[in-house]
Amino acid sequence: RENADQFRSRKETEEKVHSLQEEGRAAFERAETDAGACKLVQVAKVQEMGRMLAAQEDKAQEAKVARGVQEARFVTDCAEQEAKMVVDRDKMIIEKKQAEEAREEVKRGQEAKKKAEEEL
Repeated sequence: RENADQFRSRKETEEKVHSLQEEGRAAFERAETDAGACKLVQVAKVQEMGRMLAAQEDKAQEAKVARGVQEARFVTDCAEQEAKMVVDRDKMIIEKKQAEEAREEVKRGQEAKKKAEEEL
């Protein structure tokens, strides 16, 4: 009877050990799965941050290009205005010279008329 009790006790102990080993394996597998899932989530978060940074860099580049375009337009507008002012100034100079020449022509005509009248 004592051997039977020892056998039963040993059998129960072996079953408990086996049960605990199974629980330990299952817990380890769950932990591995959870760790793998955490790694996947971390990778996804890092990838998303990478996409966000790339988008910010794209926006920054677009802003630089837009600013460059605005500056180029400003410079072009200024150059066009300056060129127009130069053309207008040159026109005024030409018109002034033409007016002076016309006055001189009128003056010479008047002098010639006066001379002609005096000779008559």
